[in-house]
Amino acid sequence: MSVIEAINQKSKLLSPERQKELLDFAEFLTSKEQPNRLEETIRMNFAWAGGLKELNQTASEVQAEILRKRGEM
Repeated sequence: MSVIEAINQKSKLLSPERQKELLDFAEFLTSKEQPNRLEETIRMNFAWAGGLKELNQTASEVQAEILRKRGEM
């Protein structure tokens, strides 16, 4: 007997309310199997890479400068 057949047999023994719960649970599990559409639409974009090249500073130096300026405010 396959898993699907066993689930089908067991579901017939349940009350209509429990069958609805079983269906809800199956839909929940199915939704977890589908790829996340948000993840599909958001792709990493590194267009900013090298954008601060003209500063001739490392990222750490830029961050330190920002922190110093924030402290001065």
